[in-house]
Amino acid sequence: RTRVDLKIGSAAPNPLVTRAEALLRTGDVSGARLLLERASQAGDTGAMMLLGETYDPRVLASLGAIGVRGDILKAEELYARARALRAERTSKLPAEAAK
Repeated sequence: RTRVDLKIGSAAPNPLVTRAEALLRTGDVSGARLLLERASQAGDTGAMMLLGETYDPRVLASLGAIGVRGDILKAEELYARARALRAERTSKLPAEAAK
């Protein structure tokens, strides 16, 4: 059985993500999703990736989540959005630093 690391590396942890991680550790996937959706809407890419994990059937199985449906298409969509947003922000960094 593989353990999933639910911690997101960040300089300044988002309190919504911190609370969502705690909920996931107790098995409250639905509650965690609500918090992660709010953080994702605010542009937190780490929260978006973690939200994707809450829909990923492989991750849900490793968490031992019972009664929570996975949705691989939604998970992949969230992963792709998070990667695209990160890439967009990364590509803007040199231009921003030059100002």
